[in-house]
Amino acid sequence: MVLSDRGRRIVESPPMPEYAQVHRTRALNPFHPEHNPDGYISLCVAENKLIAPLVAERMTAVRDMPLDLMGYQPMTGSTELRVALARFMERSLVGRPVDPEELAVLAGAGSVLEIVFAAICDPGDGVLVPTPSYAGFWADLETRDEVSIVPVHCASDTGFRLTTELLDAALAGAGRPVKALLFTSPNNPLGWTYTADEISEIVAWAKTKDIHLVMDEIYALSVFGEV
Repeated sequence: MVLSDRGRRIVESPPMPEYAQVHRTRALNPFHPEHNPDGYISLCVAENKLIAPLVAERMTAVRDMPLDLMGYQPMTGSTELRVALARFMERSLVGRPVDPEELAVLAGAGSVLEIVFAAICDPGDGVLVPTPSYAGFWADLETRDEVSIVPVHCASDTGFRLTTELLDAALAGAGRPVKALLFTSPNNPLGWTYTADEISEIVAWAKTKDIHLVMDEIYALSVFGEV
């Protein structure tokens, strides 16, 4: 019994970044103010610990689970969920009407990215990703979708701001067809938000180059202060 070529490539793909492996080892010895004051405090993983009690409270308040949840649901998410998400997005994110029929819900942002890039890219195509970036993008895009991430190197002396000049340089040096730009705002790992003018400029650039713009806004409401 042997693996397929695709399965073998997945098995032989590079492991997690070194810092992620170190994190998982250290996380087995977590900090506790009384029982383990010398334990590990992680500053390298973006987990919203502050919201956990609020989410737990809402989840435990649901006593009666609808029986139809035990059967098959629409592949893009239940109608009730998509309607609720549309209203939430109208109120808290986009400030305009959102059609629930234009929403699809999957289990995790990594799954969403993998499916999106499988639909818009062919194996060997390139995807522009501004750096520094979330390290998991490499596994999400390159492992099964077989696309290649083309880093857009942003410099520390300019505050790592993304410009169309940097995008032009990365596109010109890609050495392969580039089908998309994966853009994260608020930025991970830098934490800042881009201005409306900056985003508009990037949208216009993607249109002129006829490439897809994929927006990762997983931290859209994890913002402190005014933006």
